[in-house]
Amino acid sequence: PSNEDGSYNVDSVWKVVEDFKKLRCDRKSLVVGCTTNPGDCDEFQKSLSDYGVDVYYNPEFIAQGSIIKDLKSLINHFDEDMIVLGHDWGAATAYALAFATPSIMNKLIILNGVHPIIFQRAILSGGKQTKASQYINYLRQDKIEDELKKDNFKKLIQLFSANMDTSWLQGKTKDEYIKEWSRQDKLKTMLNWYRASPIVIPNNRLSKYNAHMKDEELQVNCPHLLIWGKKDSALLQESYRGLENYCNDLEIVTLDDADHWLHHQKPQEISQIIKSWLIKKTIKND
Repeated sequence: PSNEDGSYNVDSVWKVVEDFKKLRCDRKSLVVGCTTNPGDCDEFQKSLSDYGVDVYYNPEFIAQGSIIKDLKSLINHFDEDMIVLGHDWGAATAYALAFATPSIMNKLIILNGVHPIIFQRAILSGGKQTKASQYINYLRQDKIEDELKKDNFKKLIQLFSANMDTSWLQGKTKDEYIKEWSRQDKLKTMLNWYRASPIVIPNNRLSKYNAHMKDEELQVNCPHLLIWGKKDSALLQESYRGLENYCNDLEIVTLDDADHWLHHQKPQEISQIIKSWLIKKTIKND
């Protein structure tokens, strides 16, 4: 059940956690499939570690309750329905908004962002996406902020640049990024998105965990445009395969010579793709 502030009451889950401590078997797993607050599942794992229990998250609606509530209020303030665009973590939030409040979203546009079910299954496959996603476990480490801040954010910039074109991250643009990263607790807040995410990242091997997710709750019920930079080395193309199963009105446009930072690399081309798609959808609806 949700609380008025957008958080969730997880007392019932804690009761299950306590019951798990009484089970008598060599290895146990707790799969959390209900909505919880950021950090709840980490606390479950700490409580159960000494009892041989592995806790797994279900990537449905976690860590975003308050954000979704704020976005819904913002949209309702300006318009009854809205065209929403998201990239990377913005895409995760945009998808969550589409799932939770489909009536206020007119169209959904995503740039190199992933549907949670498809992404989780790609990661658990033990294939290339499993390997490509190991950086998430690195960013989830305690106090990793200190390492990333050293030498004027040298390691953070290296992460941004790994096998991708960051020629756009130079001069004034780079200075502005470093200025923002340097603000008090800003980097910690950025990393907390990874720490709070329910996505399970196995260590370079096929995971035996099989996410039991309800597909019908994660449908995109409005026209959906996905623009994808094919050279993305963090989010591979397998992480959106099957997206048509979650959206009846889907168009995918791929860019051969762009990667994760496609909006920096191809701003004019992407703007034209979006404009053409919106015109097409408007004519169709008329």
